Amino acid sequence: MNIINYIKANLHFIITATILLLLLYYIVGCEPTAQSMLDADRQVTGDILMQEFKLIAATYEKRIADIELQQKIRNMLLQESLTLANTGQLNPVGIITSLMSIFGVAATADAVRSRNRLKKMSISIKTSTDETNPKE
Repeated sequence: MNIINYIKANLHFIITATILLLLLYYIVGCEPTAQSMLDADRQVTGDILMQEFKLIAATYEKRIADIELQQKIRNMLLQESLTLANTGQLNPVGIITSLMSIFGVAATADAVRSRNRLKKMSISIKTSTDETNPKE
């Protein structure tokens, strides 16, 4: 009976202490998470979300560069077609020079570097996610 009387006498204190302990646990123990941009079923922390954003931005840049390359090739072929239609002569040296300028060594090196960076970022995100959200 002493315990019941003690609880009745200090009910407000017990409720307040319990709420404060739960609030403290929530503030300290629970990291804020958001839905992943790459996997809708997974919740990730802010750091991993930033890594995913960087991966998506790098992929975007790579694909835009690919579109620009395709546009350059298309423009070059159109220009050579117009030259052929106007003069009746095909300029193979001009075609080869244009292709070499489009497919330069710098573009190839950039593509390799970009591919390696994307691969590293992808591995980093998967590793970080596996550590923070173990599969059940």
